[in-house]
Amino acid sequence: MRTRQAVEIKRNAEPPQMSGLPVLGSALDLMRDPLAFFVRGYHELGSVYRVRAANRDLYVLAGRQANLFMTQKGDGVLHSHELFGDFARELETEIFLVALDGAEHRHLRGEMRDGYAREAYTRYLPEMSALIQTTARAWRVGETIPVTRMLQRLISRQLGYAVAKLDPAPYFDDLTLFLNTIMNAAVLKTWPRVMLKDPRYTRAKSRVMNMAREILRQHRAAPDAARAPDLIDDLLRATTLDGQPLSEAALIAATVGPMIAGIDTAANTLSFLLYSLLKNPDTLARVRADVDRASANEYPTYADLKEMRALHGATLETLRMYPVAFAVPRASVAAFEFDGYTIPNQQEVFVASGVTHYLPEFFPEPYKFDPERYDAPRQEHRKAGVFAPYGLGAHTCLGAGMAEVLIMFTAAMLLRTVDLELDPPDYVLNVRNLPLPRPDNRFRMRVAAQR
Repeated sequence: MRTRQAVEIKRNAEPPQMSGLPVLGSALDLMRDPLAFFVRGYHELGSVYRVRAANRDLYVLAGRQANLFMTQKGDGVLHSHELFGDFARELETEIFLVALDGAEHRHLRGEMRDGYAREAYTRYLPEMSALIQTTARAWRVGETIPVTRMLQRLISRQLGYAVAKLDPAPYFDDLTLFLNTIMNAAVLKTWPRVMLKDPRYTRAKSRVMNMAREILRQHRAAPDAARAPDLIDDLLRATTLDGQPLSEAALIAATVGPMIAGIDTAANTLSFLLYSLLKNPDTLARVRADVDRASANEYPTYADLKEMRALHGATLETLRMYPVAFAVPRASVAAFEFDGYTIPNQQEVFVASGVTHYLPEFFPEPYKFDPERYDAPRQEHRKAGVFAPYGLGAHTCLGAGMAEVLIMFTAAMLLRTVDLELDPPDYVLNVRNLPLPRPDNRFRMRVAAQR
């Protein structure tokens, strides 16, 4: 009887709230290191807690049960449109994959699946190899390379070719300014909305939209009968849920999507991977041995990549320790119960999916870079609900397979082309959130030798 009464009291009570500063609440902690903040909240307050960040009141769900809930039931009560709808409207459409939910989302995801598949990248490995080698061969021995910015350009160019047969290099600065502004001002709301009126942003947005129009024009002028179809070809054939062709605005938005998708995800992950390898010489030696075993070929094939266990383990460990998608932001569309608490309707909710990555009951010594934790018999990531680097639920990253191959292939090609070292050698990683986690601008590599 007392147990039932205790459950009723908990259900009717608000979850505990993280302590914070007057007025600002926990806003500064969320800006500095949100994943560490969510992990601390889980240890101090449990699987459900409230956070006040300036003028926002958030509910946080964290831990393995939260991840399982999001995977199994979350999409019925937690929707994306309420947070990403402004992103879609800024692109002048309501049909935008990350801003859709339910049947509409499932349908459009199916229409775009092949264009984001692993094979959309692997069929162009010769071209990607040439691009990566040309980039690395241009570096002089002794030269210092700003890592993240270089990788953002390199990843952007590879994705542009894979999904649209276009080199977006002339638009790179526009793409980064557009992405950072729209994410901070329209989605995360960490910047005032007036930033969407800034002339620098509006110019960048205009150029990005014109780039998308040019991609669509080229694909319409040269149908895919004589070449491998890509994402843009799929979009031109795609329909809405009721069978209508996608509007021009929806096509432009869907074309822009992959052009910006890798700038703050795959490129940042690859930056963290290179840092981790250069900081851990033993792991780097094992990865180099993997890469060198495939050196008889001009470039590693997909079959070669699948045999690179050390590189794959290092990539997974990077995704665990530095997940760029460390939380799933949503808004509730109905009241629901989780772990004894009632989450109200129309509530902004963060499912802190990356918290489990730092729980020792799932990943012993979670702050240690240990790529062997993914090998048999350990395989610590295999337990359901503990490893979630690509999000959770229906909106799990559609391009996860492509991204993983892109990251591994680019790392392998760089390591077989040049010898790199940290500059300075004692550099210690400092993560900034702009808006997603990335190494700070002091992260640089020195070219020690051309191989």
